Amino acid sequence: MNSQQSNSQDYWYWYYQGKRQEDREAYEEAITSYEQAISIRSDDYWVWYRLANVLYGLERYEEVITSLDQALGIRTQDYWAWYYRGCVALEDLDEYQEALVSFKQALQQRPQDYWTWYRLGDTYRQLGEYTEAIASYQQSLDQRPQDYWAWYRQGDAYLRSGNYEEAIKCYKNALAVEAQDFWAWSKSGDAWRYLGDYLQGIRCYQKALAVKPEDEYNWYNQACCAAKIQQVELAVDCLRKAIAINPHNRDLAQTDPDFLLIRAEPLFQAI
Repeated sequence: MNSQQSNSQDYWYWYYQGKRQEDREAYEEAITSYEQAISIRSDDYWVWYRLANVLYGLERYEEVITSLDQALGIRTQDYWAWYYRGCVALEDLDEYQEALVSFKQALQQRPQDYWTWYRLGDTYRQLGEYTEAIASYQQSLDQRPQDYWAWYRQGDAYLRSGNYEEAIKCYKNALAVEAQDFWAWSKSGDAWRYLGDYLQGIRCYQKALAVKPEDEYNWYNQACCAAKIQQVELAVDCLRKAIAINPHNRDLAQTDPDFLLIRAEPLFQAI
């Protein structure tokens, strides 16, 4: 057997040894095996990709990126490695510019991919680039028009940009998919409150609380809405519930301008 054949056999031995160790989640051992394989043959895409997987299992995220970069140096047009790289940069490292680069590269390979457009929207949203986030979520919705998460996150982007009417439309579309979703009802309440429609805000917060009755923020925000329209008993009742969950809400309410119209009321003073 010549040395080239021997090296090939050794490479595959270490590669499959690493794969078996990876499958049983023996990640440290798998790293050793994959590194042995790489020392014999460093030009194989899969060994770098699998090394990235086991490093991810150990939460060594910077090294995951490094391994994926090595894989991409071999297959520069690989969708999965670019998408994987983007997800790690976005979700585990908060390196949003790196995530943008990765997702844009992935989209060059799969221009109609729902997940990449969705993650790109998340990245733009984290960067505060809401116009781009909204457009990216729309691209994902073009692929999956009944997707709850894309509607919900597009609503968040509109909400953060101050376009409350469009945010409400998105949350309504999300609720058409998941009618009992806590977050879509809660955020709808916020949007209506920012628009000054306090009755609609109260309705949405009540819907959210029907799903998650121990949420202090929705009790407190409902109290704010009720106070703005001088529904004193409702405001005080909601505020009491918020305080019971978190006593800090009592101090917050003492200076919150939303309670200005009812601050002198005996019921409010009592708490």
